[in-house]
Amino acid sequence: MRLPNGNTLINNWFNQWDGRLDLNNLPVQAVEVTQDKKIVWALRAWTDPVNLGPSTTFQLLNDPNGITEKVRFGDIK
Repeated sequence: MRLPNGNTLINNWFNQWDGRLDLNNLPVQAVEVTQDKKIVWALRAWTDPVNLGPSTTFQLLNDPNGITEKVRFGDIK
């Protein structure tokens, strides 16, 4: 998702069925990247009290345009 400052916010899904979670090298769940491809921050929240788990998604609530991205994962049954 493109942010108002021009940076890009990326979320990552860890496929827990393909391998075990390496506690010494935890996958990034979300990251903000500048237009120059520099990392602003990265989120890794895999342990209590805030374990976000493998499927990290987010919705920005302060979007000045009020536009939400229309993303779907298929038909909901």
